[in-house]
Amino acid sequence: MDKGLFGTHLSLIQGVINRMAANSFVIKGWSITIMAAIIALASSLKSWPLTFIVVFPVLLFWWLDAYFFMLEKTFRKLYAHISGLADNEVEYRKVQMKISLDVVSSKADRGFRNRFGYLRSTAVFPIYFLQILITLITAFSIYLLSCQSS
Repeated sequence: MDKGLFGTHLSLIQGVINRMAANSFVIKGWSITIMAAIIALASSLKSWPLTFIVVFPVLLFWWLDAYFFMLEKTFRKLYAHISGLADNEVEYRKVQMKISLDVVSSKADRGFRNRFGYLRSTAVFPIYFLQILITLITAFSIYLLSCQSS
């Protein structure tokens, strides 16, 4: 087997995995930044209903993060599958002929219902749950402060 081609194939898959992980990281950063900006604006205006606007972008970013996490996991499975074929040239050629993306786009891994499983994963759930919890606490705090000042 051509080890150079095999190594290149694995490095391409690893590059995709790295991009998915980077996308997930950037999405988390944007989510926190937008949440902080809206909460700061709501606090300065003493408008507790304004804090609930945060929930919509947080839910959107949560969904996107779960999508990229799902893709990352799927490509990790592909990487494990391909790397397991290092000594079996015949099977590796079959995989090449079938195109690696068939494994990635399997309905079992990319189904709509399965995405909800990724929403609850420990890599995604805690950060967005905390953002929503912080939003609710902040809204309640601003509400109490506005009631006291009235």
